[in-house]
Amino acid sequence: MTTKAVSFNTEDEKIPDSLPSNDSFTRDFSGKSSLALRLFKANHTARDSKKMWLIFSTITVILFTVHSLAFFVTEFGIADRRNKYNQYTASEKCMASFKDSKFDVLNTNDYDKWMDESTELNLAQTGPHVGPSAIKEYIDFWKADFFQLFKRSSDLKITPLQQTHDQCSVTIATSDKIQIKQDYNPANRCLESFVSYRVTYKPEPFTVEAIDLFYPEQYFASLFGTEFLETDNIGKHICSILYDNCQVIEDLGFSNIEDCRLRYDALPSTKNVDWYLDDYSKGCWILNSAFVGKNSDRCSKLSFDPSEDPSMYCQQSRSEKPNDYFSSYELEQMAQNAYEMGFDETMIRECEFDLHGANIEPKFSKSHSFTGSYPVDDFNNLQFMSYVAFVMYFTMIITGFGSEYLVWRIVLSGEWDEEMEWKWKVAQFVFPILAATTLGLAISGNFFAIPLIVAAMWKLGFPESLILFHSAFYDEHRTWQQRTSDFIVGMGTVVHHSSCALYVATVVTKVLSPTPEVISVTLPLVMQHWVILLKYENSLLYIVLECIIEVWWEWTAFSVIAPVQELHWTGGIIIMSMLFAHWCYFGGGIFASLFAEDENNGDEHRESRLIRAVGDRSHVLSELSNSCKLQHLNKEFHDSINDPQKEVFMEDEDLGPILLNTQHSFEERHFNDGDFTTDDILAHMGSESFEA
Repeated sequence: MTTKAVSFNTEDEKIPDSLPSNDSFTRDFSGKSSLALRLFKANHTARDSKKMWLIFSTITVILFTVHSLAFFVTEFGIADRRNKYNQYTASEKCMASFKDSKFDVLNTNDYDKWMDESTELNLAQTGPHVGPSAIKEYIDFWKADFFQLFKRSSDLKITPLQQTHDQCSVTIATSDKIQIKQDYNPANRCLESFVSYRVTYKPEPFTVEAIDLFYPEQYFASLFGTEFLETDNIGKHICSILYDNCQVIEDLGFSNIEDCRLRYDALPSTKNVDWYLDDYSKGCWILNSAFVGKNSDRCSKLSFDPSEDPSMYCQQSRSEKPNDYFSSYELEQMAQNAYEMGFDETMIRECEFDLHGANIEPKFSKSHSFTGSYPVDDFNNLQFMSYVAFVMYFTMIITGFGSEYLVWRIVLSGEWDEEMEWKWKVAQFVFPILAATTLGLAISGNFFAIPLIVAAMWKLGFPESLILFHSAFYDEHRTWQQRTSDFIVGMGTVVHHSSCALYVATVVTKVLSPTPEVISVTLPLVMQHWVILLKYENSLLYIVLECIIEVWWEWTAFSVIAPVQELHWTGGIIIMSMLFAHWCYFGGGIFASLFAEDENNGDEHRESRLIRAVGDRSHVLSELSNSCKLQHLNKEFHDSINDPQKEVFMEDEDLGPILLNTQHSFEERHFNDGDFTTDDILAHMGSESFEA
């Protein structure tokens, strides 16, 4: 059994440089980091699973509590939009109202919430459609039986246009992909098209007044031409729908299905009427037959016989053009947006046919049976990517804190030598470049940002956060003020790491768009780590520089928290939690500065202890008598009686560190020239000084 004496100073966690090192029995902690000291005192209990589970449980409770409070503060406090639009400029009011409404033109289930009976949908090729029900019919055309797949194939690009307090408008650019079932077109055709629409609305309360929809002419030429929908099987399907749903088929101009097929085949091709879908053509009947399947009232507005009645469908086209609804500037912007999405001047392209594709409605409120669904089946795209982001976040959290424990147990369970000290400093020094690289990768959507942020944030596994909680809970050699300070700083550290992990997860999955506000809030945090190694050489300069950068960062954080919250609710959690973490850092330091000195110079009448050990009196007596050459400690004790801040430790393989604490008044005659014995020590301290 080996016992060593280890000396260090408890006030600043290192001994004076003048203190001699006797021999191999003495370990010198002068100039070492506080992590080295805490690890030395904690290594003996690192194998205690109950203590480690308590630490991990505490971290879990802290993260859940802080992030939850951050959500409620930002969602219902700082970023609350209700009844506050009058505080905004016109442009802010318009954009805040639009984002809060969560308007999506494909979510036809919520049209009644966003529209009234005067709302218009205008498409040059089909004419106007008024009211939520009529607009829903046309937008739901893609749900017709002959479509196998329809989906939005690119993100929405939103551009604000008119911005007043009473009326707003935005232009939205995206693309759609559609393919026909093999039963109706065995050629396996898939078509992708650029699409844009302008939404005009009142901001408060949010009410859509008009939607002006744009599809390129070539889209209708292809979709309603012989390449896609103008096939024999489509003709059979149309007549079957009309025959099954219209009660008086004679009013439509046919008497049976065969007669219907003859009348349908005799109609002009859509291309012969300039691709209009409100003219006397096959395209118009294809479009309206899909509506008849859900609304038989349309039967009375259809007839193969020509009619002058303007209320009849598929008779006389309005012959409108896109420039009747959009300015030349808007049309040029659409062409530019299409080009940026990879389209040529036609704004359409063929896509790869998905044999396993299914015409699945966007998940807004659809429900399925248990066997026909999966747990996140009802999520829309943003909700699903949020789900992915949180899976990535929890993966980073588990890996990060798990790596701290593994490195502690495997790598740092032995000696903390000069080489290990420099490795710790290198881990801190490379943090800024690793964090900056992670930020760039996350912005570009590269998932390599995930392992890189774990390596950077958790300092290659050095257990800085776990050891702070271990010191706060179990280090009886430290004063209660010091342990409280450790807990506060540890709480800030885990929240800081968690917030950074959540930031990377949301940015890399595009849940948070990398806007200037989202990026700017991270840059001062990188800058703070430029000067991290100064704390080992010039602590005053380090504190001054950190405070300057901290002011810069908090100024930025409070300025951008509202717009970042508007992008997604996780943005507010990230910024508010990071603010909490930084306040913990400063609070822990201030607490230690204010109260640590009082404890060190505390009540003279409190119990004095020479030896605080884990064990019983007889065991410690045996250890002191048989294992350590106590004469090597004479000089340490003699020097320390006039320095109440100094502690001497005996490191035992079984007991761990044993504190020889000199924080009491000794008579100097006990330590005059010559050796002192175990009896001298025990006679002075008394049996009550031993505690299990």
